[in-house]
Amino acid sequence: MSDSEATVREPIVHASLVVQLGRRQVFLQVVLTLLYVGTAALGMQYTSVYPALSLVWLPAGLGIAAILLFGIRVWPAIVLGSVISTTLHGGSELLAGMTATGSLLEALTGAFLLRNATRFQHDLGRVRDVLGFLVFGVAIAAMVGATVGTLALVADGIVPLADAGRAWRLWWLGDAMGILIGCSFILAWSARAEQPWTRERLAEAAALVLTLPPVLFLVYGGLLPAEYSHSLSFLSFPFVIWGALRFSQRGATTTVGLTIAVAIRGALQGEGPFADQSLNVAMVFFYGYAAAVAVTGLLLGAATTERRRSAEELHRIGVDLEIRVNERTAALQEELTRRRRIQEDLQDALTSVKTLSGLLPICSSCKRIRDDHGYWTQVERYLTEHTQAQFSHGLCPECFRTLYPEYMEKNGGKTDQE
Repeated sequence: MSDSEATVREPIVHASLVVQLGRRQVFLQVVLTLLYVGTAALGMQYTSVYPALSLVWLPAGLGIAAILLFGIRVWPAIVLGSVISTTLHGGSELLAGMTATGSLLEALTGAFLLRNATRFQHDLGRVRDVLGFLVFGVAIAAMVGATVGTLALVADGIVPLADAGRAWRLWWLGDAMGILIGCSFILAWSARAEQPWTRERLAEAAALVLTLPPVLFLVYGGLLPAEYSHSLSFLSFPFVIWGALRFSQRGATTTVGLTIAVAIRGALQGEGPFADQSLNVAMVFFYGYAAAVAVTGLLLGAATTERRRSAEELHRIGVDLEIRVNERTAALQEELTRRRRIQEDLQDALTSVKTLSGLLPICSSCKRIRDDHGYWTQVERYLTEHTQAQFSHGLCPECFRTLYPEYMEKNGGKTDQE
């Protein structure tokens, strides 16, 4: 490919990437807007004193979760979803604009505080994450939405100024409960699963999901008298504990969501433990019960996750330590083998080295030496057997003259060596 063709092709590739990313961004915005409108429609089914105030405002939790997971770029979906929801339920343009502003500020405040004040981890896998979520994500962030929302209700004439305090409390409770349930559910299920879904775990999860609703409807569905329902309202806690212990935050948030969904229905219809109670008393009981169930489940799920991670980390450290010990043991064994070989080589060398020491019995006449077995052997043979010395035989000049006198006469009385 020539340089000119590459230059032309490069902008085309960049343009296609931009188009692809733009499509993904638009798809994300559309999905979040639809989810916001859908959860808002669900929340408007559970209103109490004022038609514009929901007992559990799930869009508040959706907004914070969206900012935490996808970043600030999803703010148009929050604003557009809030405007559409308010408009569909008969709100004015002023109310729609102000509530959309409050929803966006609420989501931004919660996400900002969680990211910067607590080093928040999205999976809620630590107790510190849950505590930070309860303080910054639930309590403080809901205050922002309640403040702007109450101002919008007063400005639009829906709530008198004298009732602004009561409206603020109800708005704050609805947003706080929506964040507590909705945001925690989204964060827990968006995190990567740390445990595989085996057949046994799937069967256990199915058993949990199938057995919890009948118990909840038995307590909150009006099937029992109010006095019995009050005594049995704790029956949901074993299921929440079951879900938290066995399935961590996913199990905790799912069981908490099911429990509160059935409980809020009973509170609005005056069934179960809410029967024969005024609306205010029923709301106090509901919010207290819902908060206790949700906080218990989240804290227990976080503690379970921390414990499992600690056990896995200890197991990993143990395996790593075992590998290192085995490697070190193998190295030491190799070193011992090497030293044993050196020792054997030295022992062989020492064995092959023969030294003479002590008194040697030697014949003063023939110069033979008596060995250890009592035999008399030549000196050179004895030394060869007991030392590393080797002999080369020859004649000294004196012996040469004695043995070969005729040669000496021819050579002028000198040997070759002289």
